[in-house]
Amino acid sequence: MKKVKLSDIDIKFDQGKFNWIRDENMMNLLDKAHDGKILCRQAVIKFEAIQPHTNYQPEINKAYNKFFIKKAKEKDWLPLFVYPKGDKFIMSDDYNAYTLYKDYKFDKVPCVVIGEITEMKNIIKVGEPFKLERPDSVICLQ
Repeated sequence: MKKVKLSDIDIKFDQGKFNWIRDENMMNLLDKAHDGKILCRQAVIKFEAIQPHTNYQPEINKAYNKFFIKKAKEKDWLPLFVYPKGDKFIMSDDYNAYTLYKDYKFDKVPCVVIGEITEMKNIIKVGEPFKLERPDSVICLQ
């Protein structure tokens, strides 16, 4: 596992293959959050209230599965970035983590909620508002 600066990564997407996964609403909200125009909150949300943006089912590789289990054992949870929509929270940033939370039957999940929370019935715990810092690196699993 190593950290890689985002500025060093040249990403080219196969426009036909995964473009349908892209969530324009999430992209716009993330831009606003990184610019400080909207705030975020850490929250623990009932899993049943988290809805994926699409029905995409990733193939989880062994390295990521091992990484996920290690983080869970250390209680260093991998938060899902979500945004509120009615009484649900839409997830479109980390289908791998979402799938493993589902496969391992978690009933509650740590999240970063982008934007204002108006419905609290599916939230177990919520933190104070904060500005989302723009990431400068990512962790690469090999």
